[in-house]
Amino acid sequence: MILLLGYGNSLRGDDGVGHILAGLLQERLQLEWQTPLRVHTAHQLTPELVSEMAEADVVIFLDAREGDGIGRVVCEIVQADAQTGLLTHNVTPAGLLSAAREYYGVTPHGLLVSVVGASFDYSDQLSPELSSLLPVILDEVEQLIRLHMFTIEE
Repeated sequence: MILLLGYGNSLRGDDGVGHILAGLLQERLQLEWQTPLRVHTAHQLTPELVSEMAEADVVIFLDAREGDGIGRVVCEIVQADAQTGLLTHNVTPAGLLSAAREYYGVTPHGLLVSVVGASFDYSDQLSPELSSLLPVILDEVEQLIRLHMFTIEE
């Protein structure tokens, strides 16, 4: 099973792009892949997500980030990190994968795809800049996922 985990504060403008991408990707990918696809959206990463992640073969984390180049997509492979725990203020993708390994004896493959946002001010809408780039971002994210899925399945 593939878990698309879109997270971020959907009331802080572009921070909600992970939620939007998760829904749009589900529509695009569900019909094409033989592997079951599940979507989960969250305000932030929390330890409660570990049980759902433990059922997945692959977890694709979708998030916003600050940085240069509005709409730039950054893709990173996430691996379980023995040094990262869940009893910290900031729960990370690596920490969740570590917890899945520790508590359930499984370690899903992890991929973090994040998009540089323009505005993280209070708003329930994406910024006009990011919104106008959304079709291009969606295509790029889909291509990155496909590329990494091929690598993971080998």
